[in-house]
Amino acid sequence: MARECSSALEKVNEFLAIGFLAEEFVAGLFRKRLEVAESSAVEYERIARDFVEFLGARASRHMDAVTVRDAAAYRDTLAKRVTGSTVNKILKIIRGAWTRATRDGVVTENIFARLDPVK
Repeated sequence: MARECSSALEKVNEFLAIGFLAEEFVAGLFRKRLEVAESSAVEYERIARDFVEFLGARASRHMDAVTVRDAAAYRDTLAKRVTGSTVNKILKIIRGAWTRATRDGVVTENIFARLDPVK
């Protein structure tokens, strides 16, 4: 158990080092990691890294600074690389993270909930 916690904390520190939006989001990811299978946690981390890379320097902003336009641009970028069902799966995972952040009072709106799925 201590080894698993140490590994999870290393992941949290990795996200903080790249300036991922808000510490609260990282904390939410850490909590989610404790709730899902290891393979799902690894997938969530991969998706988070990809989103951070997409945002570039904007990733250091607060989560509320991410706009619907940013989210739609990410969706459209994904649609050029992967199938529609994969895009929708990725957006569902990110939407879930924003839902948690909304519940926790970190953001005022879940901008990913405003996106339409792709075909």
